[in-house]
Amino acid sequence: MSDAVNEKNDLNESVKGAVSYIEEKHKTTQGSVIHPNVIMTGINIPFFDLVMFLIKIAIASIPAGIIFIIFYGILTGLLGLLGLGAILNAIF
Repeated sequence: MSDAVNEKNDLNESVKGAVSYIEEKHKTTQGSVIHPNVIMTGINIPFFDLVMFLIKIAIASIPAGIIFIIFYGILTGLLGLLGLGAILNAIF
């Protein structure tokens, strides 16, 4: 029983040490602590900027799609050699 209590106390000391380390690491020049937790309450993005961002995301996804198609083709070809291509095509 006392081993469990000692382990709990050791864990509490470790957590306190980690918290104080993080607080020391995130202090500003004024001495206040910057907490690493962030809560977003809203996003204010102009419509045109949002459209341009989404277009960039769509363009950036094209190479990923090409890589996925190549990978799928290679995997299907290799499994087809083993006679498992029909199973893979049925799954996907």
